[in-house]
Amino acid sequence: MKQIKSIEWLRGFAAISVTQMHLFCALDFFKKDDYYFYKLLFPISISGRSGVAMFFVISGFIIPYSMYENKYQLSKILQFLIKRFTRLEPPYLFSIIFSLITLSLMWYWCCQPYQIDWASVSLHLGYLNVFFQKGWIQGVYWTLAIEFQYYLIIALLFPLIMISDIRIRLGILGGIIIVFKLISLRLPIDTFIFEFIEFFSLGILLFLHHINRLSRRTLLVLGVLLLGAIWYFHHKSNTIYALFTAIIIYTNFDIRSKLFYFLGKISYSLYLFHWIIGVEVMRRIYLYYRPISSQFEKIGFVLFSHLVCILFAYLVYMLIEKPSIIWSKNIKY
Repeated sequence: MKQIKSIEWLRGFAAISVTQMHLFCALDFFKKDDYYFYKLLFPISISGRSGVAMFFVISGFIIPYSMYENKYQLSKILQFLIKRFTRLEPPYLFSIIFSLITLSLMWYWCCQPYQIDWASVSLHLGYLNVFFQKGWIQGVYWTLAIEFQYYLIIALLFPLIMISDIRIRLGILGGIIIVFKLISLRLPIDTFIFEFIEFFSLGILLFLHHINRLSRRTLLVLGVLLLGAIWYFHHKSNTIYALFTAIIIYTNFDIRSKLFYFLGKISYSLYLFHWIIGVEVMRRIYLYYRPISSQFEKIGFVLFSHLVCILFAYLVYMLIEKPSIIWSKNIKY
């Protein structure tokens, strides 16, 4: 598949956005009287939650683009899903095992038993927790479930969005968006793909334009409509991040930053492990030995936590994720 440079560093930007938001803002690590943090850092840091929106737009673009380059057909759906599982499951499964062991040890260290719900753990294997209203071992896993739902849907609908007649193609895509949004409005929870269809659809439109199946004018009109829907149904910061992602993909802008390309390379591992390392382990240890500290000490600690999370993610990438990438490339469809 032809490399699209912008995708790699965008993944890095999205991953570090989510990481810094969790490390700085999660679980009230900073107190309300930490004036400089809340005045200067918090408004920027909290917007990092919209890094998830970037991941959804990126997937909306890159998954069908990969399918197009590999000449995907519906008869190859099993090979497609096996390829995705081979690429993503080994790091994910390792993160589950690592999290269970780590949480058990940390809770034991805190003199409290950690109760493992094995039924919930088993549901993680198919990203099924949301269907049974079971919690995730790590909160970040909910987006992986959304992504997996997207893989299933795009595997089934890809032939339809590739129909040569543009009116039929756009009619199908528009119908899907409308039906999904109506379903999302009826659901009591927002952890299904229906809630986030605008982001994936924006990526799909960018893909269709990239392969010359959609004009620039049509992309602009439909893109504005989708961004308007994102503005209405989601955080305003999600609209900004989605627009930013769309512009970068459209222009294939090369940032020429080794740091962001490196972060892009390890983005999946960083996303999987930043919470368990940075919040569950490092922060618990810090608060145990430093229950009272200044906001500047905590800022320094969080910055150090970033480095540790990135280093750990790199090790996971080299030992587990990189071999998974190589294995998945050997699977053709």
